[in-house]
Amino acid sequence: MFIIGLCGGSSSGKSTAIDYLLKQFGDKTALVAFDSYYISRPDLVFEERRMINVDVPEAIDREEIYRNILLLKEGKTIQQPVYSFETFLRESVTQETAPAPILLVDGIFSFYFEEIRNLFDLKVYIDADVDVRLSRRILRDMNVRHRPLEYIIDQYFTKVKPMHEVYVEPYKKYADIIIPHNRNDENDFRILGNLVKTFLHEEQTR
Repeated sequence: MFIIGLCGGSSSGKSTAIDYLLKQFGDKTALVAFDSYYISRPDLVFEERRMINVDVPEAIDREEIYRNILLLKEGKTIQQPVYSFETFLRESVTQETAPAPILLVDGIFSFYFEEIRNLFDLKVYIDADVDVRLSRRILRDMNVRHRPLEYIIDQYFTKVKPMHEVYVEPYKKYADIIIPHNRNDENDFRILGNLVKTFLHEEQTR
Protein backbone atom coordinates (compact mmCIF):
# COMPACT_ATOMS: atom_id res chain seq x y z
CA MET A 1 0.00 0.00 0.00
CA PHE A 2 1.21 3.48 -0.97
CA ILE A 3 -0.17 6.10 1.43
CA ILE A 4 -0.49 9.69 0.20
CA GLY A 5 -1.17 12.44 2.71
CA LEU A 6 -2.97 15.45 1.22
CA CYS A 7 -2.83 18.67 3.20
CA GLY A 8 -3.73 22.29 2.51
CA GLY A 9 -5.99 25.05 3.70
CA SER A 10 -9.76 24.94 3.54
CA SER A 11 -10.89 25.07 -0.12
CA SER A 12 -7.33 24.91 -1.42
CA GLY A 13 -8.27 22.12 -3.83
CA LYS A 14 -7.71 18.87 -1.91
CA SER A 15 -11.07 17.47 -3.01
CA THR A 16 -10.31 18.38 -6.63
CA ALA A 17 -7.03 16.49 -6.39
CA ILE A 18 -8.83 13.48 -4.94
CA ASP A 19 -11.49 13.56 -7.67
CA TYR A 20 -8.73 13.66 -10.27
CA LEU A 21 -6.99 10.63 -8.77
CA LEU A 22 -10.22 8.69 -8.35
CA LYS A 23 -11.09 9.25 -12.02
CA GLN A 24 -7.61 8.13 -13.06
CA PHE A 25 -7.23 5.10 -10.83
CA GLY A 26 -10.73 4.09 -9.68
CA ASP A 27 -10.84 0.99 -7.51
CA LYS A 28 -7.08 1.08 -7.00
CA THR A 29 -7.65 3.88 -4.49
CA ALA A 30 -9.18 4.20 -1.04
CA LEU A 31 -9.89 7.43 0.84
CA VAL A 32 -9.74 8.38 4.49
CA ALA A 33 -11.03 11.91 5.12
CA PHE A 34 -10.28 13.87 8.27
CA ASP A 35 -13.67 15.58 7.83
CA SER A 36 -15.32 12.29 8.76
CA TYR A 37 -13.60 12.16 12.13
CA TYR A 38 -14.87 15.30 13.83
CA ILE A 39 -15.89 14.54 17.40
CA SER A 40 -19.68 14.44 17.63
CA ARG A 41 -21.42 16.37 20.42
CA PRO A 42 -25.06 15.20 20.50
CA ASP A 43 -25.29 16.50 24.07
CA LEU A 44 -25.29 20.06 22.72
CA VAL A 45 -28.18 21.81 21.00
CA PHE A 46 -27.79 22.84 17.35
CA GLU A 47 -26.85 26.48 18.05
CA GLU A 48 -24.13 25.34 20.44
CA ARG A 49 -22.79 22.78 17.96
CA ARG A 50 -22.61 25.27 15.11
CA MET A 51 -20.41 27.53 17.25
CA ILE A 52 -17.82 24.82 17.99
CA ASN A 53 -14.44 25.63 16.50
CA VAL A 54 -13.70 22.67 14.20
CA ASP A 55 -10.57 24.36 12.87
CA VAL A 56 -8.44 23.19 15.79
CA PRO A 57 -6.81 19.74 16.04
CA GLU A 58 -8.75 18.95 19.22
CA ALA A 59 -11.93 18.76 17.12
CA ILE A 60 -10.61 15.56 15.48
CA ASP A 61 -10.71 12.07 16.97
CA ARG A 62 -7.03 11.49 16.21
CA GLU A 63 -6.92 8.04 17.82
CA GLU A 64 -9.78 6.74 15.70
CA ILE A 65 -8.43 8.00 12.38
CA TYR A 66 -4.93 6.75 13.21
CA ARG A 67 -6.30 3.34 14.14
CA ASN A 68 -8.33 3.11 10.93
CA ILE A 69 -5.37 4.00 8.73
CA LEU A 70 -3.34 1.27 10.43
CA LEU A 71 -6.15 -1.25 9.87
CA LEU A 72 -6.27 -0.41 6.16
CA LYS A 73 -2.50 -0.74 5.98
CA GLU A 74 -2.90 -4.22 7.48
CA GLY A 75 -5.34 -5.11 4.70
CA LYS A 76 -8.52 -4.84 6.79
CA THR A 77 -11.79 -3.15 5.87
CA ILE A 78 -12.94 -0.30 8.11
CA GLN A 79 -16.18 1.51 8.88
CA GLN A 80 -15.54 5.23 8.52
CA PRO A 81 -17.86 7.59 10.37
CA VAL A 82 -20.03 9.95 8.33
CA TYR A 83 -20.17 13.54 9.59
CA SER A 84 -22.94 15.96 8.62
CA PHE A 85 -21.97 19.59 8.10
CA GLU A 86 -25.64 20.54 8.24
CA THR A 87 -26.39 19.08 11.68
CA PHE A 88 -22.79 19.15 12.98
CA LEU A 89 -23.21 15.55 14.13
CA ARG A 90 -22.08 12.12 13.02
CA GLU A 91 -24.77 10.21 11.22
CA SER A 92 -25.98 6.79 12.32
CA VAL A 93 -24.63 5.15 9.14
CA THR A 94 -20.96 4.46 8.41
CA GLN A 95 -18.96 4.26 5.18
CA GLU A 96 -17.36 0.89 4.54
CA THR A 97 -13.85 1.38 3.17
CA ALA A 98 -11.78 -1.50 1.84
CA PRO A 99 -7.98 -1.41 1.48
CA ALA A 100 -6.50 -0.59 -1.92
CA PRO A 101 -3.02 -0.19 -3.43
CA ILE A 102 -3.29 3.61 -3.06
CA LEU A 103 -4.60 5.14 0.17
CA LEU A 104 -5.40 8.84 0.13
CA VAL A 105 -5.57 10.60 3.50
CA ASP A 106 -7.11 14.05 3.16
CA GLY A 107 -7.43 16.83 5.71
CA ILE A 108 -6.25 20.18 6.94
CA PHE A 109 -4.61 18.46 9.92
CA SER A 110 -3.07 15.55 8.02
CA PHE A 111 0.45 16.89 8.58
CA TYR A 112 -0.20 18.19 12.10
CA PHE A 113 -0.42 14.85 13.93
CA GLU A 114 3.08 13.38 13.89
CA GLU A 115 2.00 9.75 14.29
CA ILE A 116 -0.28 10.07 11.26
CA ARG A 117 2.17 12.11 9.21
CA ASN A 118 4.81 9.42 9.71
CA LEU A 119 2.56 6.86 8.00
CA PHE A 120 2.66 8.71 4.68
CA ASP A 121 4.87 7.52 1.84
CA LEU A 122 4.22 10.80 0.02
CA LYS A 123 3.18 14.12 1.58
CA VAL A 124 1.46 16.56 -0.78
CA TYR A 125 0.49 20.12 0.12
CA ILE A 126 -2.12 21.82 -2.08
CA ASP A 127 -1.43 25.55 -2.03
CA ALA A 128 -3.79 28.35 -3.02
CA ASP A 129 -3.89 32.07 -2.36
CA VAL A 130 -6.00 33.21 0.57
CA ASP A 131 -8.49 35.14 -1.59
CA VAL A 132 -8.95 32.12 -3.86
CA ARG A 133 -9.61 29.85 -0.89
CA LEU A 134 -12.11 32.30 0.60
CA SER A 135 -14.10 32.66 -2.63
CA ARG A 136 -14.21 28.88 -3.11
CA ARG A 137 -15.31 28.37 0.51
CA ILE A 138 -18.12 30.91 0.18
CA LEU A 139 -19.46 29.19 -2.93
CA ARG A 140 -19.16 25.72 -1.35
CA ASP A 141 -20.73 26.62 1.97
CA MET A 142 -23.63 28.46 0.38
CA ASN A 143 -24.40 25.92 -2.34
CA VAL A 144 -23.46 22.62 -0.68
CA ARG A 145 -23.75 23.20 3.07
CA HIS A 146 -26.59 25.74 2.81
CA ARG A 147 -25.06 28.25 5.18
CA PRO A 148 -25.87 31.98 5.20
CA LEU A 149 -23.19 34.34 3.91
CA GLU A 150 -22.90 36.24 7.20
CA TYR A 151 -22.16 33.01 9.08
CA ILE A 152 -19.57 31.92 6.47
CA ILE A 153 -17.68 35.22 6.60
CA ASP A 154 -17.72 35.35 10.41
CA GLN A 155 -16.54 31.74 10.72
CA TYR A 156 -13.78 32.32 8.20
CA PHE A 157 -12.25 35.37 9.83
CA THR A 158 -12.72 34.30 13.47
CA LYS A 159 -11.83 30.62 13.14
CA VAL A 160 -10.71 29.32 9.73
CA LYS A 161 -8.11 31.94 8.79
CA PRO A 162 -6.39 32.38 12.19
CA MET A 163 -6.35 28.61 12.84
CA HIS A 164 -4.94 27.98 9.35
CA GLU A 165 -2.03 30.25 10.21
CA VAL A 166 -1.30 28.25 13.38
CA TYR A 167 -2.17 24.63 12.56
CA VAL A 168 -1.95 24.23 8.79
CA GLU A 169 0.38 26.66 6.99
CA PRO A 170 3.44 26.04 9.24
CA TYR A 171 3.25 22.30 8.51
CA LYS A 172 3.77 22.86 4.80
CA LYS A 173 7.46 22.37 5.61
CA TYR A 174 6.86 18.61 5.84
CA ALA A 175 5.59 18.35 2.26
CA ASP A 176 7.48 16.31 -0.31
CA ILE A 177 5.60 18.16 -3.04
CA ILE A 178 3.81 21.52 -3.02
CA ILE A 179 1.22 21.91 -5.78
CA PRO A 180 -0.09 25.44 -6.52
CA HIS A 181 -3.81 25.39 -7.34
CA ASN A 182 -5.14 28.91 -7.92
CA ARG A 183 -6.87 27.93 -11.15
CA ASN A 184 -9.80 25.54 -11.17
CA ASP A 185 -7.86 23.21 -13.41
CA GLU A 186 -7.38 19.49 -12.82
CA ASN A 187 -4.19 19.60 -14.86
CA ASP A 188 -2.46 21.05 -11.81
CA PHE A 189 -2.49 17.50 -10.43
CA ARG A 190 -0.95 15.69 -13.40
CA ILE A 191 2.40 15.41 -11.62
CA LEU A 192 0.68 13.68 -8.73
CA GLY A 193 -1.10 11.32 -11.11
CA ASN A 194 2.21 10.47 -12.77
CA LEU A 195 3.75 9.57 -9.41
CA VAL A 196 0.84 7.23 -8.67
CA LYS A 197 1.23 5.63 -12.11
CA THR A 198 4.92 5.06 -11.41
CA PHE A 199 4.17 3.35 -8.11
CA LEU A 200 1.48 1.11 -9.62
CA HIS A 201 3.76 0.16 -12.50
CA GLU A 202 6.58 -0.74 -10.09
CA GLU A 203 4.14 -2.86 -8.06
CA GLN A 204 3.00 -4.75 -11.15
CA THR A 205 6.59 -5.48 -12.28
CA ARG A 206 7.82 -6.78 -8.93
